Amino acid sequence: MIILKTKRNNMHKQKNYYQIEPTIDSKIIGKSELALSVEITNKQFLAFRKDKLVYVDNYFEQTEPYKDFPKNITGKMYQRKKSPIDIMQVMPMCLGIPFIISGKVKEILENLNIKKSEYHLEDLSIDGSSEPFYFLFIPMLKNSETIDYSKSVFYSTLQDRFAVFDTYEKYLTEKNNRFKVKNLFLSKALESQDIISVQAAGPFFSERIIDAFKENHVIGYDIIKGGDFKVDLKFS
Repeated sequence: MIILKTKRNNMHKQKNYYQIEPTIDSKIIGKSELALSVEITNKQFLAFRKDKLVYVDNYFEQTEPYKDFPKNITGKMYQRKKSPIDIMQVMPMCLGIPFIISGKVKEILENLNIKKSEYHLEDLSIDGSSEPFYFLFIPMLKNSETIDYSKSVFYSTLQDRFAVFDTYEKYLTEKNNRFKVKNLFLSKALESQDIISVQAAGPFFSERIIDAFKENHVIGYDIIKGGDFKVDLKFS
């Protein structure tokens, strides 16, 4: 049974968003430097991935990158003798598929009425498990079309400096300095979404999704709270 608690909305309060990643907590996955991963060796999947989910330009050429996704895909746990959990990595990695998720996570997203335009699921079987699992597609938005470069703050570890670029074109001239976004400003129109993913960072999940994960004891994720990959999401 999925538990969902409702909170009184405050229209004047900005929504909180969180970045998550597959956990490497040894209490959950054992001694491993790699998060629990589902390895896919199916030839049809690998061909589909190479054609649509490896190169950014190819990815954005597709209106629906998951269209014609191969069916009846079976994976296996990369870590031997490990059982699948609610949130895992897919191996090899794919653009637009940050996680493999359990039926519990699927039910949470459905019960929260998350818009279908914000995510897409494809069935997956895992060797040794009778439970259903899914590839979680999250549409990736173009940096050039969604980021407000006049406000977003980037940081270069190579040069040890912060920068605001004003325009996407100016940002491109500095790409060799490996700037990572730290404060990300997106269009206010995107604030109505519960799941947001941009080339520069993400995916981000709304507070109500994370609350539902906690309430229903979803296993397999950590909230990113600091470090190079922590990004503060804001709207302008």
